[in-house]
This record gives sequence, structure tokens and C-alpha cells, in this order.
Amino acid sequence: MESTVLSKTERDYLSGKLTMSKSYERVLKYRIKIKLKQFFMLELPLIQKSGITEFYNAITENNNAEIMNPLNYECGRRDLNPGNGLGRPVY
Repeated sequence: MESTVLSKTERDYLSGKLTMSKSYERVLKYRIKIKLKQFFMLELPLIQKSGITEFYNAITENNNAEIMNPLNYECGRRDLNPGNGLGRPVY
């Protein structure tokens, strides 16, 4: 996903990829602070008010739960490697 808030130069500065003079560093810090302030004061409240701050859906949530706990028998899927019942697979 590509950032649309920060410029490429600002992203490179934050990731430590740029070497610059102290005066230009101050300019970049100022620009970033202004953009963050605008986002937090104006745009984030609008997004939160609209109720679209959830970045997942039920399918992703179920898949993530299964990945985090592959022996979760409540997910409704058949265990393809039940092992010996002691948590160790049988080879």
C-alpha cells in the first residue's frame, strides 16, 4: 500500500534513507508535523465519526484466528494431522 499523506522525500527521511543539511531537515520535520496535525485534528475525527475505522472483515478475522491457533477445533474445519492426541504429530 502506497502512502498518500507523506511525500517520497518525507518517507525516505523518516526511514533514514536520506542525508541532508540541518536546515532542510528542519523543513521536512515542519512539513511532517503540519500534515500530522491536520490529520489528527481534522481528518481522523471525520473518519472515526463515519464508523469506517475497522480495517478487517469477518473472513480475515477467521483466517487469522486459524493461523494463530491451528488446532482450534471450533473453526469447523477437519484437522488433517490429528497426531497422537498429545500435541505431537505421528510420523
